[in-house]
Amino acid sequence: MANIVMRASSIAFSLSSSLASTLLAASPSLAQAPPSSSSASATSTQLTALPPELSLPAPATPPIRVKPERHHRLEWNPRWHRFRVVEYVTTAATAGAAIGVFLFAKDSENPKWVGPILFDTPVRDAFRLRTRSGIQTALDASYWTAMVTPAQSLFDSLVLPAVDRNVDLWWQLAMMDAQAYSLSGLVTATLYDTTGRARPSYEDCKSGKSVDPACNSGEFASFPSGHTAQAMTGAGLLCVYHEELPLYGGGAWDVAACVEGITVGVGVGVLRLMADRHYVSDVMVGGAIGFVSGYALPRLLHFWRRPPGELVNRRDLKLAVALGSGNGPLGAQLIGAF
Repeated sequence: MANIVMRASSIAFSLSSSLASTLLAASPSLAQAPPSSSSASATSTQLTALPPELSLPAPATPPIRVKPERHHRLEWNPRWHRFRVVEYVTTAATAGAAIGVFLFAKDSENPKWVGPILFDTPVRDAFRLRTRSGIQTALDASYWTAMVTPAQSLFDSLVLPAVDRNVDLWWQLAMMDAQAYSLSGLVTATLYDTTGRARPSYEDCKSGKSVDPACNSGEFASFPSGHTAQAMTGAGLLCVYHEELPLYGGGAWDVAACVEGITVGVGVGVLRLMADRHYVSDVMVGGAIGFVSGYALPRLLHFWRRPPGELVNRRDLKLAVALGSGNGPLGAQLIGAF
């Protein structure tokens, strides 16, 4: 009986061992060791990664907008000289003095200078008109023509830079206009009073032989010709502005503006001779005053250029005149340190 029980137990143990081996063979992954941490991490990455078509794009960085620098058609050259404090003061003083002389200076009751000089007489005989209507027409034409170049110079120096929105250039040119016209006006008005020259028709007006419709108007304001000075001031400004700035686009149009201004200024002088309001010497001096004020003054004070890279200031310029020249005992030399 005991042998039967032991045999039954051996059979049961053998069956259970065979069943366990079969199960292990069918499931080999169960017999492997547990995965390491690195493999676990890789598996986790594979499980959490999304395909490219399902991934969200990175937020876009907004572009940085740089405001473009504005370039003007008309530019102030840095080599030119801007208005300085002393010029603001002197221009204001000159303008005030010119207005004061025009408004408050009393006309002379008697002439201080009567009659022609040099070639005044032959030029007067060649140009003056001898009919009342002709003289009046020439007078009216001279009044209107004398305003052409000042109006044009103010338009070119104020309106064109304003259209270009260049405030800096507008201000500099406006101050040059004020400087030129105030100087021209002050010199002209002062000479009227200090010289007191009688008009060419003065003697004929006194004797009643003149047909001049303006016999009693400004009898002693012949020297210099104020209308010519005014017109040539505008012509000088036109020339210097168009020479330095392409106000009309550069080239022939800017050259034409200067030529036109000078032509108009000379025409005003001729009309004043035809109207018998001035001698030719009055016209020539008036034209010189105007052109020096309109052209030479801005050129000397503002459009005078330093060479590129040169730092010398005009106050550093030193000039001297030395008698004698080279090998000879006579003559002179102009010596300068620049």
